[in-house]
Amino acid sequence: MGAYATGEATLARRLVAAVGEGMLVLADRGFTAHPLFAALAAAGADLLWRAKGNAVLPELQRYDDGSFLSEIVAAPDKRARADVVAVRVVEYRVDDPGRPQADRTRYRLLTTVLDPTPPRPASWPACTPNAGRSRPRWTS
Repeated sequence: MGAYATGEATLARRLVAAVGEGMLVLADRGFTAHPLFAALAAAGADLLWRAKGNAVLPELQRYDDGSFLSEIVAAPDKRARADVVAVRVVEYRVDDPGRPQADRTRYRLLTTVLDPTPPRPASWPACTPNAGRSRPRWTS
């Protein structure tokens, strides 16, 4: 936490010292700048971040689940390529008849979890097979 005038990016940089192995850090597309992503990954946390629509993410290897291996490179490092972070990219679209404009929008998530079939850590709660099937709690 910080003062009201402190920006989100500044506050996010302070997280680097507080994360480590076994943690999952989620972030929206405004935080995918390479320095912060690389620092949090180096701290040992797994990352799952939404990418900006214009992010250049070359497809290096396609996985059976439809995701693909890619990389992010620091802006001043495009030629030397000394500071590259490997990422897995998961792309999806939202099928929502109430939001027809969403049909044309491609969403992309970046994760440092590169193995498309990693074992679930024992500390994670079990997923329920009926997730998403419960009746809505509110109506419009």
